[in-house]
Amino acid sequence: MRDAVLYNKRQRGEKSEQFSVRKARSEDSMDVLRWRNDPIACAMSRHHEKVSEEDHAAWYPRAISDTERLLFIGFLEGEKIGVVRFDRNSASSWEVSITLAAEMRGQNLGRRFLTMALEQLNVVSPSTSVLAVIRINNKVSLRLFQNLGFKLDSNKGELMTLILTLDSDSLCF
Repeated sequence: MRDAVLYNKRQRGEKSEQFSVRKARSEDSMDVLRWRNDPIACAMSRHHEKVSEEDHAAWYPRAISDTERLLFIGFLEGEKIGVVRFDRNSASSWEVSITLAAEMRGQNLGRRFLTMALEQLNVVSPSTSVLAVIRINNKVSLRLFQNLGFKLDSNKGELMTLILTLDSDSLCF
């Protein structure tokens, strides 16, 4: 799978910016752990506890080599901005999660990053369904996924599940 690169015009100027995603590599491990253990990320995660370095060190090499899991690192102008993770639920279904670096939040990067990651997933697994399980109080993620066409599938307690079926039309923004 090749790295995906997108050039966008900035909203308040003519300079173009390079936005890209690539599959996660071993050298991204500590960044992924740092983003996951950020206090806001922990609060919005299904599991609120921080992940220990030891547990992460055992999990991460397996995660990036697992064919049932895809991790993508996003970049803006060569700087890492976060991770999108897809976990296969079935032959035609994946679950997605996204974590942005704390310093990258609030810059409207999530939509471009998630769109590019979904495009990469669509290459690997076309015509698949993607589920996003979100805490009901996570208004930012809810808005992000809804703006990309995800629809409410279920609502159970503190969590809601949104779904998007990928096809050639679903990623045209």
